[in-house]
Amino acid sequence: MALCDQFSKFERLFSKSLKKALGLPLHLSNDLLLKVVGVPSLQQIAGHHVSSTAALIHSRFSRAPSSLGRLAASLSQAAVEYQSLSSVQPVKVVSHNSFVLDLLSLGRGFERNLLGLATGTFLTLRCTHVSEGTVGTVRKCAACGTPATQTHFLNECSVNEEARMHLKQSIPNEIIIPLLSTGDFAAFFSQIRCLPAEAASQDALERGFDQLVNAALAAASSCVVQTLKANDSKH
Repeated sequence: MALCDQFSKFERLFSKSLKKALGLPLHLSNDLLLKVVGVPSLQQIAGHHVSSTAALIHSRFSRAPSSLGRLAASLSQAAVEYQSLSSVQPVKVVSHNSFVLDLLSLGRGFERNLLGLATGTFLTLRCTHVSEGTVGTVRKCAACGTPATQTHFLNECSVNEEARMHLKQSIPNEIIIPLLSTGDFAAFFSQIRCLPAEAASQDALERGFDQLVNAALAAASSCVVQTLKANDSKH
């Protein structure tokens, strides 16, 4: 798209996809969103990929102009298999009264389930200008003055206390999440794809599954928005 002078479309798709993948409101400022990943502008993202791959893309498509069509045809069966994920069992039994929630098997789209926080570093704020410190190093939290890491924002920072409390209170009574019981919210989100849980039965766990997913999504969205808002005033 950038090569075809459609940068504005690239910007819209990139920012919208990122917000949907993280469960963030679409009206959230693109500038705020990019600050947290340490990239000053979308132009830099597009520029890096275009400048580093333009010649390669051109030469490959010159040699095989119909390759994209062949690739799409070869992946059609894989696309059908992906659409059938809704029939996958959403809960994996580990042992008696102990289960693992497999959020990737829910079959409602990766943008709904991956949360973005599973990488473990998305909410780590880094310096993007020399005036803030050495570019690329971890900032200081504007609210607490401690290193602005994801673990800090999820487990300790006062700006996310409401989100932590809401998440704990939103978990169905019949489900126990050990990581939430110990207050390790950072580990909860980093293990969100395969989350240890306890319940009286698998049926009880499945009944509360939607409520758990919705609570996790709401908490993740709140933590990202509140963290960006609190740290934008000084940076």
